[in-house]
Amino acid sequence: MQTGLVMILAGLVAVSARAGEVFVAAAASLSDVMKAVEPLYTRDHPGVKLTFVYGSTGMLRTQLLKGAPCDVFIGADRWFGGTATNAEEVVKADSIRIVAANTLVAVAGKGSSPTGDTLAAWLEGARKIGIGNPASVPAGRYAKKLLESARLWEINSPKVVQGSNVREVLLWLRQGVVDVGFIYRSDLVAAKGDGLKTLASYAAPGGMAIELAGGVTKDAKNPAGAQAFLECLGSPEAVRALKAFGFVVK
Repeated sequence: MQTGLVMILAGLVAVSARAGEVFVAAAASLSDVMKAVEPLYTRDHPGVKLTFVYGSTGMLRTQLLKGAPCDVFIGADRWFGGTATNAEEVVKADSIRIVAANTLVAVAGKGSSPTGDTLAAWLEGARKIGIGNPASVPAGRYAKKLLESARLWEINSPKVVQGSNVREVLLWLRQGVVDVGFIYRSDLVAAKGDGLKTLASYAAPGGMAIELAGGVTKDAKNPAGAQAFLECLGSPEAVRALKAFGFVVK
């Protein structure tokens, strides 16, 4: 998947450099709401085309550091897949804004009926536990922090299956590949439930608030268009769309 993403990004170098085009790299969990936001932006900016690519926040960050073309980067955490001190490696500091917040949810996979009423009990009875790869997927990082804070990581790590992005974990849940998985509430909303049962919700797993951040990239070819897109995300219509897809906007 990473090779394919590199090819897509490389193939868009010439495209993203054109005037009237804004290239957006966004976390996989934003793919549905971006489809709702896109017409709001193009309505107010006629003649401007938005080009999106989605993936795990960490993988997108890696590609941007390698020089992949991008005007706007929206990550699933406020550090754009990095740490609190190196967000500025990929985006301009004065452009960073918190787009929305999210909630981590523990979900029972299709056909699975976890017993008990605690996280420890649900995980004990699971054969496979799905999370995003903590090294590149913020949802996986939040899930790991949650389990570590509850002293449940080490005992359950042999059963953990790591996905390349949060939507892959959602797919495993819908297919019954994992008995319990950790995804965002917004992913569950996008899946329209699909018969999946939410076991518990965590607004700040492991003491970490889940905040999605956006910023104009350091090497943006269309910084004005990128800034306008970020401002569009704060418009009343875009905020309504974000809330409809399960995000929290204050």
